[in-house]
Amino acid sequence: MGKGVLPKGDIQQNDAAYCDRFNNLPFPTGMFCPPQKDEFMKRLCNKKCRECPFFAWPMPGPPGPPGRNGKDGISPHIGDNGNWWIGDTDTGVPARGDCEDCQDGITPHIGDNGNWWIGDTDTGIPARGPQGAPGADGQDGADGQDGQDGEDGITPHIGENGNWYIGDSDTGIPARGPQGADGADGQDGANGQDGADGQDGADGQDGTNGADGEDGATPHIGENGNWYIGDTDTGIPARGPQGAPGADGQDGADGQDGADGANGQDGEDGADGTTPHIGENGNWYIGDTDTGIPARGPQGPPGSLDISALYVWKTDQQQLSPSQAPGAQGDAVAFTDSMVNGTALSFTGPSSINVLASGIYSIRWEMYKTGYDSAFALFAGTAMVSGSNYGAMSHDEKYSGQTMVALEAGATLTLNRIDTLYPLTIINQISGGTPVIGASVYIMKMG
Repeated sequence: MGKGVLPKGDIQQNDAAYCDRFNNLPFPTGMFCPPQKDEFMKRLCNKKCRECPFFAWPMPGPPGPPGRNGKDGISPHIGDNGNWWIGDTDTGVPARGDCEDCQDGITPHIGDNGNWWIGDTDTGIPARGPQGAPGADGQDGADGQDGQDGEDGITPHIGENGNWYIGDSDTGIPARGPQGADGADGQDGANGQDGADGQDGADGQDGTNGADGEDGATPHIGENGNWYIGDTDTGIPARGPQGAPGADGQDGADGQDGADGANGQDGEDGADGTTPHIGENGNWYIGDTDTGIPARGPQGPPGSLDISALYVWKTDQQQLSPSQAPGAQGDAVAFTDSMVNGTALSFTGPSSINVLASGIYSIRWEMYKTGYDSAFALFAGTAMVSGSNYGAMSHDEKYSGQTMVALEAGATLTLNRIDTLYPLTIINQISGGTPVIGASVYIMKMG
């Protein structure tokens, strides 16, 4: 029989024996069987023999499964004779010198070829055992049988107390959630038609008179029919003299009473009385007669108008750093000029507005800055003044803030930056160099 050739009869009689014999033949590695219609070749290749003796097919097959880990290599040790031993093999290399002046023995190490080396000597003993053969794949287990159907569950229902029940058991869980929040108010309905006018209410009580000066005496008609100014009788009748009586009607003829005669005509109206008026000297006049009574009472005391106000402003540029946290008190605006009226306020440069009298104050501030988003607020000491924090989002912007607040004497106000964003500069001119006010505060005591 030629080299690499086996009779088909051997395969038909004993495939396993054939593969063992076939694997020992000197065929080159890397050869795999091509698809074959011949039953002999199918059986040969399906037995997973290492080589195909009849066809050399120059193409790589699929990678095999990873092999098992090899056995651990043998660690060197020093034998009773003082030499290095690899397992039961004496390497003949002493582990320690043979004299007191000699140098220490050479420690074994693994060389690049994977063998144990003693110094520069290759012992020829691999440091790692040979690769183990791959284990066979286990067969899949059979599928388990389906379990029996479970009994039907109990459907929950709502009990008389409003809770969910499972059968006869009260779960204690309400079937309805808690009352939701009230909905938003609906839109106002259209106005209804006007109702009938109600009866007039009773007259209100007269209000008290203000602190004006005393009223002058108002003329009135006295019991004698004359004009009176206060308690003074002017002697001037308020009504003209009685007109002449009309003529008597003619007597009727004697005998039966005749019809009543027609009424006589009314007499002519008397002349109109004279209406009082205020003369150039301020007295009441009846016609051309000066009554000597002033139409206006005496002058009341002068009223009190105590207005205190302060205005501070800025004519130079100033760069302000961001605050440490949103809303925190950052750098204060430094003002260059001030003007004050009254005694309730004063200014201490460059930033402090001093409150000298307790009261209600109206405050307005303005800012002209460059930069991006920013915000400012007034502070009384370290506390932000309520309603005074305003901001802007544009690049170059002049914006303002205002508030009304109760302040105690001794408070000190400043205008501070309260945002954490970008560097900001208060500017004092527009394009072309025209000067403008960069920042200002106006504060006035109202009461």
